[in-house]
Amino acid sequence: VAFVYPSQLVKGLLGMCFGVLILIDPGVVMISLPIVLGAIVIMDGVNKLQNAFDIRRMGFDKWWVMLIMAVLVIITGFMMIFYPLASLLSIIVFMGIGLIFNGACDLIHVLIITIKYQHFKRKIEEEINE
Repeated sequence: VAFVYPSQLVKGLLGMCFGVLILIDPGVVMISLPIVLGAIVIMDGVNKLQNAFDIRRMGFDKWWVMLIMAVLVIITGFMMIFYPLASLLSIIVFMGIGLIFNGACDLIHVLIITIKYQHFKRKIEEEINE
């Protein structure tokens, strides 16, 4: 059974609402897309902050890398919200940066959990074999 962070529930509900809005009034997407994506990126960044502290409690010594990336994701989300119409190019660049950081944080988290799991599994196997 997987543990679901409350922010994932909120993100899912907001995504569904945005999908319905797109179907009702596609023109609104042009105005609201940077703001909605910014909010999603901020929520992901907050979730990544929690992940950073989770892996710190697990004893991973480079947990601060995830922390820095989470802060950068949050900053990128705020930039997307507060500067949505500065220019189309900068919006696309900010979205790209946010998505790159978001994906990188996810990959780092998965790698850390996998490494810790393998280490824990090896220790259990050694205990059983002794």
